[in-house]
Amino acid sequence: MSRARLLLNVLCLLTLQGCKPHAASSSPAASAASSQSSSPATVPVTLGRINEGRSITSNDGGFLLVYATHPSPIPMNQPFTIDVRIDVKSSDSKQRLGLAVDASMPEHGHGMNVEPKVTDEGGGLYRVENLLFHMPGHWEIDFDITRDGVTSRAQDEIVIE
Repeated sequence: MSRARLLLNVLCLLTLQGCKPHAASSSPAASAASSQSSSPATVPVTLGRINEGRSITSNDGGFLLVYATHPSPIPMNQPFTIDVRIDVKSSDSKQRLGLAVDASMPEHGHGMNVEPKVTDEGGGLYRVENLLFHMPGHWEIDFDITRDGVTSRAQDEIVIE
């Protein structure tokens, strides 16, 4: 088992048990990521391009997502990218997954003016490009994970000032 996979498994177990890893440093990126929303944990990871990310679980509990935005924090009215790592919580983790990402402002009843492009980079890693939050306020990012024709959603809230 690779060191990265071992670390990810430990983080998954900690998340499942409600534990939060100790943050060794208070980098500006970590502070900015955690200040954007209080619900998901900021988790240090070293997988692919995700050096530090936010951890969320799908609504049905079947998937753990760790994601990082570039740049961080997300700037208003400027393009940004998201790197995503998806881990399947069931024993059948070899099945191919699909990922779609979108964002909306529920209080305004609209979404982004652009269409995100998702690239599957293999091994549970995805890159989402062409995202843009064109106005300040409360945004929700939706991560729709499809496996065997069934879609599960993980959501996160971001506030752009």
